Amino acid sequence: MVTLNGRPNITRNGVDLNAVKLPKLEVLDPFDIKPLPGQIRRQFFGIAELAQSILAAGQATPIIVRKISNEKYPFGLIDGERRLKACCTVKRAVIAVIHDGEMDLADVHALSVAANFGRQAHDCMEIAKAVERFRESGKKWREIQAIFGKSSTWVLQHWSLNKLHSDIQNWLVPGAIPILSNGRKKITDEDSSNERTSLGSKRIKARMNFTIALQLVNLPQEEQLKIAKRLVGTNMSLAEARRIVLKQARKKGSFKPSTSPAEWRSSMLSLANRTSNGAGIFNDMKGGEFASIFNGSSKSELTKIYIALQRAEEEIKLICMAVNKEIEKGNPR
Repeated sequence: MVTLNGRPNITRNGVDLNAVKLPKLEVLDPFDIKPLPGQIRRQFFGIAELAQSILAAGQATPIIVRKISNEKYPFGLIDGERRLKACCTVKRAVIAVIHDGEMDLADVHALSVAANFGRQAHDCMEIAKAVERFRESGKKWREIQAIFGKSSTWVLQHWSLNKLHSDIQNWLVPGAIPILSNGRKKITDEDSSNERTSLGSKRIKARMNFTIALQLVNLPQEEQLKIAKRLVGTNMSLAEARRIVLKQARKKGSFKPSTSPAEWRSSMLSLANRTSNGAGIFNDMKGGEFASIFNGSSKSELTKIYIALQRAEEEIKLICMAVNKEIEKGNPR
């Protein structure tokens, strides 16, 4: 630390360390804290999982409370109700910051909303790298599962993303403007920082879909990239993209089915019902109502619709024939 312009505690980068007051952390009984009255969040999900994560890895972020005059509760919650509920669930002491300012209820609500609104969830590649680091440090799968408070399938799916080509891994990250640690924008490839920080309030949607990426992990990386390049930047539906990936995986002999026969049959029935009900919406229309759909349409647009419907009819017919063939065999119970 140096003295700048006669002011103490100014760092050589011009940061005034006196401008920030270090909060005091307290360990409290969670049952001594009154939940926030009029909480705008009505549903709290994953409390049991969060509780297990806190037991496994500790409470990483303190809650914020204030002192109140109440016979039952000496403290009132400002921020961190999920963490509070989780600690109550497992009867674990909670780490808290006590806000020492005078606040009315409107101020409490404002601070609570501000604390929650700007939070950013981890993207899937950040999770994948975290799981990989835990494995490298010797943690067992069940320990990692407890830290995240998620199922083993969720953990393994994210971990498998590390098998993807590096370009595809980048496409899984929501867009952001790269900047250096000193706040400058990253302009050239020579800049060594790998940080990607969005300077705006809106994140750009990731170029690659998580579900599609999972279909690619068992392919050779060069094959992954070849297929991914066909999918990125298109308006292709998730079902269409998944079909391309699975078709290529079967062709290369790298397809590893993770869906049971019973799940495939259930999926087939669901497809039939969706198709039937979707088509039924149009077939239930009166003549004039149906005819009005085509107002302002072009011949090329209608031709495109007609070809797509024919293709759908052909695909459904093939499935119908296959199912009927199994019925005629007399094998199904």
